[in-house]
Amino acid sequence: MEEYVDVEITHSKIRGIRVEGVKIFKGIPYGGRVSGDRRFLRPTPLEPWSGIREALQFGAPAIQAPRRGEPAPAEDCLFLNVWTPANDQKKRPVMFYNRRQ
Repeated sequence: MEEYVDVEITHSKIRGIRVEGVKIFKGIPYGGRVSGDRRFLRPTPLEPWSGIREALQFGAPAIQAPRRGEPAPAEDCLFLNVWTPANDQKKRPVMFYNRRQ
């Protein structure tokens, strides 16, 4: 059974879901715009948002061959997806991976 989970992060609040004891947050922005006149420059600072931002869908991946079940690729692709057993400020190992075809 899924249930919503709200947490406060640096820029505001996000809403994820808990599934079988695991909290899942998808499409969390970690940098601002990098497209158009910002191409090849540092991302703009991430602006805080009001209210709770839903983190229930994957953010756009970097421009590459499209994959089934993913959003359309976009230049503005600075998003994180997080699966965690808890959001209690404790340190945990982190795994990064880069999917390539």
